[in-house]
Amino acid sequence: MSTDACHISTYMLKIEENTPFYYNKEGYVFPDEDNQANFYEITSKILCNKGFRHYEISNFCKDDKISRHNMKYWELNDYLGIGPSAHSLIGNKRFFYSDSFSSFENNITTFESVGKTAEEYLMLSLRTDIGFRFAKYKKLFGTSASADLIAEAKVLEKLGFVTVTDESIKLTERGYLLSNAVIGKLLNKGI
Repeated sequence: MSTDACHISTYMLKIEENTPFYYNKEGYVFPDEDNQANFYEITSKILCNKGFRHYEISNFCKDDKISRHNMKYWELNDYLGIGPSAHSLIGNKRFFYSDSFSSFENNITTFESVGKTAEEYLMLSLRTDIGFRFAKYKKLFGTSASADLIAEAKVLEKLGFVTVTDESIKLTERGYLLSNAVIGKLLNKGI
């Protein structure tokens, strides 16, 4: 593989309902979950061997050329989406424009949810190689991470899914592969 690219995103294909791809899906052959996992592991290994930093579950970069745009999501920073179907997070409020241009033109937004919650911080921070940072959590929410959360993280560490230090909890490469299940187990223990 030869490339001058300094950033590569590797998202799994998701077939959305009500799209031409969805209506014609019977005509395609898609890899099963095991093959998707194999592709993911091989891709990660190749990119890391080529000097890319695996800085987020689906993103790799060279020379710390991370996507500043996407880091706003993962770090719970404010962002403003402009246009039909655009989503935003301002303060602790998530809202969006419908897919209708007239709604956008008339500045009609829909409240989606409260943002910047402790659960959201855990879920999004674990997507990155920086991980769930105890100091940042305490700064954001005024309390320490629960003993139950840390105990569960240590169980998951023994299974090879996370690493736990005095500073953070981070997913391993194996943990990235099963991130939804790992994050779900941590969320179930409470923050």
